[in-house]
Amino acid sequence: MAAMTCLDKAERALIALHYFHGYFQKDIGKMLHLSQGAVTTRLYRAQQKLKKELETGGKTHER
Repeated sequence: MAAMTCLDKAERALIALHYFHGYFQKDIGKMLHLSQGAVTTRLYRAQQKLKKELETGGKTHER
């Protein structure tokens, strides 16, 4: 959870809805008034940021 601080509020919401609450991308899109493609893209980018944060042990967020 601490690694999620590297994400902005919208990215944290996407990650939480998808991984913690189990919503499908299509459903998240309906909730947030986004296309499924937009959700997929934004979720992927958030995942990449989170992955980088976890791999560097938080050093990317400290800058």
